[in-house]
Amino acid sequence: MTGFCVPLVRWVWGEAALVSSATLLRAFHEASRHCPTDGTWQQVTREPTEVVCHNDFAPYNLVFREGMAVAVIDSPGLTGWWPPTGRTSPTTR
Repeated sequence: MTGFCVPLVRWVWGEAALVSSATLLRAFHEASRHCPTDGTWQQVTREPTEVVCHNDFAPYNLVFREGMAVAVIDSPGLTGWWPPTGRTSPTTR
């Protein structure tokens, strides 16, 4: 993927980027409401379970297209770490 990370460009702090980022974060949280809660997670599960948190939602972990946030990413990790099928998944420890 081509692009840039830091230093951040000025438009990242504009209203369009902010609103689209907030919309994307809301969609991320809504999608996570349906994650299974009966697995073994890396962190202690608090009840009632509400959402899975990204914990580093910032411009450097977002993909922007034409000034709008369109995807959430994070630092590199082992292939298959997040999916429940991954050998090092927090749900299989």
